[in-house]
Amino acid sequence: MPQRAIEAIAEFYHLIQYLGPFSGQVNDLQESSALRTKEAIASELKVPTATITLTEDVTVGCNIAMWGMDWRGGDRMLLTDCEHPGIVATAKEISKRFDVEVSTCGVMATLNQGNPIEVIASAVQPTTRLVILSHILWNTGQVLPLAEIVKACKSVNSNVKILVDAAQSVGILPLNLIDEGLTSMPLRVINGGADQKAWVVYMSVRRREKICIPPLLVGGA
Repeated sequence: MPQRAIEAIAEFYHLIQYLGPFSGQVNDLQESSALRTKEAIASELKVPTATITLTEDVTVGCNIAMWGMDWRGGDRMLLTDCEHPGIVATAKEISKRFDVEVSTCGVMATLNQGNPIEVIASAVQPTTRLVILSHILWNTGQVLPLAEIVKACKSVNSNVKILVDAAQSVGILPLNLIDEGLTSMPLRVINGGADQKAWVVYMSVRRREKICIPPLLVGGA
């Protein structure tokens, strides 16, 4: 992390202590600072500020989207065989809680040959409500063609939602989030070293009216 960023964080904490951690003034300061942060991130990603939500990490961002769906018994969720263990564990828990069938398609074998678009789309069923995949696979480094995959999945099931784990993407590859056709994309915006990151969830504005994600956690103090 840049030294100036470390100093800014320390200065902000000192200001909070000076003003009073639970004061109305600090609450207003935190809200305005969060808004400016989202505006800066949205500007960099060329998306509306309303599409950005700050989170603790990518796994939390994926949990927000995964748990926020109105799951019903008999629904299906599709993962690739290259998803992060945290996402796999969340899918298993949702399966147990709501009687959702979780299936896996094999994209690892397409690293040097094969067609990941066909592999993923062929695994989509009429009852598949969510497809989860990664933009850059964390274990092999393979880059998946998002727009083509979304189009192929939608051609099989027009109602399926697409959740993309983009922890490795920002700063590595150019992103066109609005035109990719994604439902939700948790991603890492800044990586300055271990545990020094900014995390956000991008949620398509065009899909907000069709998707209701209630709060995963409520409260705080």
